[in-house]
Amino acid sequence: MGVPFTQLFFADDSIFFFKQDNHSLSSIKDILAWYCSISGQVLNLTKSDLYCSPNMPKEDQQNLASYLQVNLVQSPSKYLGLNFKLKGKCISDFQFLVDKLKAKLQGWKAKLLSQAERTTLISSVLQTLPFYTMACFKVPESICNKMDENYKSFLVWYSGELIDCSSHTWEAGLVRAVYSPQVSSEILRTPISKVGVSPDILVGKHSSSGNYNVKCAYNLLHRDSSSFNDFHSRQHNDHTTSWNVVWKVGVPLKVCNFVWRLLHDSLPTKLNLKSRGIPVDSSCPLCNEGDESTSHLFLGCNFARAVWHGSALAIHTSALPHSSIQSWIRALLFKHKHLDQNSMQCLQAIFTTLWTIWIHRNLVIHEGKHPNPIEVVLTSQSLLCRYKDVFSSCSNPPQSRANQARPQQCFQGPWQLLIKVAGVRKKRARRCGFAYGAINLQGPVLFQVSLLVHLPQPSVPSRKQR
Repeated sequence: MGVPFTQLFFADDSIFFFKQDNHSLSSIKDILAWYCSISGQVLNLTKSDLYCSPNMPKEDQQNLASYLQVNLVQSPSKYLGLNFKLKGKCISDFQFLVDKLKAKLQGWKAKLLSQAERTTLISSVLQTLPFYTMACFKVPESICNKMDENYKSFLVWYSGELIDCSSHTWEAGLVRAVYSPQVSSEILRTPISKVGVSPDILVGKHSSSGNYNVKCAYNLLHRDSSSFNDFHSRQHNDHTTSWNVVWKVGVPLKVCNFVWRLLHDSLPTKLNLKSRGIPVDSSCPLCNEGDESTSHLFLGCNFARAVWHGSALAIHTSALPHSSIQSWIRALLFKHKHLDQNSMQCLQAIFTTLWTIWIHRNLVIHEGKHPNPIEVVLTSQSLLCRYKDVFSSCSNPPQSRANQARPQQCFQGPWQLLIKVAGVRKKRARRCGFAYGAINLQGPVLFQVSLLVHLPQPSVPSRKQR
């Protein structure tokens, strides 16, 4: 009957557990020698360690290590990145997870990465570090909270390192070392806001004066708790559904990240910059008829109205019941939360159009480009076709088909009308129809025309001709 012993195998590493008796030791040596003889492999005794129970005498431990010709260690080494000896539910046993995460983050420069790139690194690299440990042990909640704090601090990186907090001025040398000369000069000319310098204070949320009092607390406790909780629970579920849908739309991650920032109204529009104490002209660069807020830029601007009406969605933004772009997007996300084929195509078109408007706006401000809604419509359609091809090929198995180059068109200069053309053909009836309409900048339709054309019947050759 063989000697009972337990072992753990993984790749070329093994852990053996056995008792201290001559029969067990000789049996294990014979088994390892037999394995080496039939496999052709050799044990590396210089990398093999022996860890004994603390209750075992020191002399016996040394004799056992010399008999096995391995290294005697006082503390077991890590196995697959895990500490072999744990003290229980002690936080110090899992502190190495936080240390490993911090060491990984020190080699990355967050200021040189976009928010979409940081999100990709977190999901593909950082969140995979503790997988094996969490599969074997229950990690304490405090360790998980520390790791989440590091994730958040890396994802939401602010420009605090570029600012001298004591003098509230830019670190000119660091700015010039990180950015190009043109960008660094723009940054150094930007004044630093003095808002937020005062220390934080506690404010009573449900008090008009901001001070806590017993009367306010008494009235708060006697509200209709059922309707109050139901409303906030339903509102929280709607918002949670909206956030989940944003990241599942078939567009690049940078576009999803852009929509996420738009929903938080954190885009650097001129009105947002002015509200943060930066002295800029808040007028809209596309129409020069109002302050550039997110709702005006993407919905109320005449430029945006022409783009939405000229797109494949043909949306009249002036007729929307929502007062802000954020409420409109949330309503769309909640409406299309199941993400069927039609919902996915609708959200792809809306996200792409919003992204194209924002990119065109940046070109107008920073490169002096003339606003051209026709170019935005054509660019949005080209990007949408490209996104659909890429994400449909990712979800469906690849099929052999000829690669066709898509023509790209771009119109420069002043524009007056936007003409939309559509056509259809029936082969059996030998008829084809065309329709086209023209709209101006303000949105009303100037004219619409439809035309039905009968195609001639092809002549059939006679038998003699054949």
